[in-house]
Amino acid sequence: MKLCINSEYAPEYLKEAAEQYAEVWQINEAMFVHGRGHRKTTQQRHYEKLKEYAAKLEEYVEKIKICGEDRNSYSKTDHSATFMRIKTDYMGNDQLLPAYNVQVGVADEYIAVVDVNQYRSDMDCFIPLMNKFYTTYGFYPKYPVANAGYGSYNNYIFCEQQGMEKYMKFPMFKKETTDKKYHEDPFRAVNFPIWKDGIMRCPNGKKLQLPHRIS
Repeated sequence: MKLCINSEYAPEYLKEAAEQYAEVWQINEAMFVHGRGHRKTTQQRHYEKLKEYAAKLEEYVEKIKICGEDRNSYSKTDHSATFMRIKTDYMGNDQLLPAYNVQVGVADEYIAVVDVNQYRSDMDCFIPLMNKFYTTYGFYPKYPVANAGYGSYNNYIFCEQQGMEKYMKFPMFKKETTDKKYHEDPFRAVNFPIWKDGIMRCPNGKKLQLPHRIS
């Protein structure tokens, strides 16, 4: 009996391996022993371990399928909900609970669009909300005003592509614009000078170059 050693396994492969193993050793599950005082044979231990791995792998596959590519958690009682850090309660305790991220877009003091997402970060909710606005009204808003929690490179690129003005601050905006200590710290990468040759250098004069250049 020959089996391939892989870096990844599918449940079907392990099930087939268990069936081949049972066929080679003529294993009869009805003859298996269980409980204290009974010594399992080597063949029974190996067969049961293969079945256990196959069952566990099937469980993992199902969980990954439920969770999807954009999440890393879900609630057992509500598969669509994602575990999120909820604001502190009246006792000052942080709460990690299954929840949804509800986004509301307001225009001229009227609610223009509402969206419900599974994303924990507001940053990831911006593009779906704008797309829903476009689906509803047939155009994108000219000035999408939002706080620094929505400012990201991807969102700025999206605004550029759809003809929207970039009215979201980035997360470090306040520090980089008003914090004098932060702005004048020579050892922060954002403050490293770029010399005439176009190369960034640290305060010790050492070159900082990308390991791979994009042509």
